[in-house]
Amino acid sequence: MDELINKYGKFDTAIVCSRGVDMEKIDKIADEVYFIAIRDRPIDLFNQALIKGLGLTPPATDEKFLKKAEKKELGPLTIYVIRGASTA
Repeated sequence: MDELINKYGKFDTAIVCSRGVDMEKIDKIADEVYFIAIRDRPIDLFNQALIKGLGLTPPATDEKFLKKAEKKELGPLTIYVIRGASTA
């Protein structure tokens, strides 16, 4: 993450979707963070199989940040909106 900040500076917005991520670090590189979680069970099972098959990091489940986030539902997705360090 430090490499991103050094190369590009701080971002206005970051979108995190279905990959493991250190929420404390991502919160430091963007003013606004959208974390997208899949609620639909068949899509989630397919996503988990794809992640495992490709050897990727599983989705983040950092409850500390998600509990404080604004939660919105959009179709089969739950979108958590984390606004800067004041809400995280």
